[in-house]
Amino acid sequence: MIIAILSFIFLTIPIAFLDVIVKIIGIPVTILTVPFSKVEDPPEWKWGGNPHKDLTYDGWKFERLPRPFDYIWGSNKYGLNGNWIWAQYHPTPYWRKVEWVGIRNAASNWSYLPHMRYKAHSDNIRYIGSPKIDDNKGITGWRFTWDVTCPWRSGVVILKRYGNSNRAFWLRFGWLQYSDGGEHVPSVKSMFIPHFFKEIPKPK
Repeated sequence: MIIAILSFIFLTIPIAFLDVIVKIIGIPVTILTVPFSKVEDPPEWKWGGNPHKDLTYDGWKFERLPRPFDYIWGSNKYGLNGNWIWAQYHPTPYWRKVEWVGIRNAASNWSYLPHMRYKAHSDNIRYIGSPKIDDNKGITGWRFTWDVTCPWRSGVVILKRYGNSNRAFWLRFGWLQYSDGGEHVPSVKSMFIPHFFKEIPKPK
């Protein structure tokens, strides 16, 4: 656990802030490069399912940013034309493409690089703190998790209710890890999420 805590301080936290910087840079990058996008066959998807077929819409085409910008700020999962949610904008106008890859799914391809995402099994996840935290059910607590096979991959989750209200402080920082059984794909995408007045169900 000591190694995990030290790794969290000296590795996970810097990567988290780097993630924020990359996403901020991506806003002007996408604004400038979307006009030079290219329609082509979608790349092979290696993370389960077939999003190009199952999660898109009629008339959808895979469109990517020009390289090398696509390697970081593009989206191999949905391209620039979004998923089924973006069907209402078809054919997708310029600003909706910018919104999709620059804001809504900022630096999507970056989040799938090896230092940002890895395959893990919950049997290898250890934690201290609350065994269950669920913002959808109003179950509050805190938890620090780490992977015993790679202790530098760790994360913190805090959900603290304000009195008996339906508002809470919500913080997720680091790798999103589970210990509830089964295989998962933890990542540092959206790894720094502070929410000071998150709405949760009131305690019963």
